[in-house]
Amino acid sequence: MPFLLSLLSCCLQVAAQNNIATEQKINSLIKKMTLQEKLGMIHANSSFTSNGVARLNIPELVMSDGPHGVRPEHGRDWEKDENVNDSGTYLPTGNTLAATWNPALGYQYGEVLGSEAKWRGKDVILGPGINIIRTPLNGRNFEYLSEDPYLISKMVVGYIQGVQAQYSRSLHLAMDYPIPVSNTKTCR
Repeated sequence: MPFLLSLLSCCLQVAAQNNIATEQKINSLIKKMTLQEKLGMIHANSSFTSNGVARLNIPELVMSDGPHGVRPEHGRDWEKDENVNDSGTYLPTGNTLAATWNPALGYQYGEVLGSEAKWRGKDVILGPGINIIRTPLNGRNFEYLSEDPYLISKMVVGYIQGVQAQYSRSLHLAMDYPIPVSNTKTCR
């Protein structure tokens, strides 16, 4: 249910999720949705998109992969689109940004991501990667900011505010970390 609230908030392009009228509208829409429609909103219908609900005027959700750059455009089939005017800024990785210890630079970083995502029609940026780097064996460490929670907290605020200054939509803050006992990954 909280995930659906987040998706609908993004689709309705609300700036403040604490707005009671917005919360009521979201809850009303969720009550009108069938189980199949709810599942469609949390399940991909193609690469980096999830279903909308046309009968309730909820548009499809379009995401961009990459916490350090807006992914090049590709079709719904994961094949890169050819012959399109496609370019984007590939920013330094999260741990490179954090190594500056400069929250103002984090803000500028977020501004670049937000403006490019907005220009490219993305509803959600799959970033920032705010996990704590716990082991060198995690294949996503390059996306994360640091092993230091204090540093992460200082850098991620500027990043998020920079994105939102350009583009007040949702950010993906999923946790992806290895579980030492089972040697598998889980998302929370």
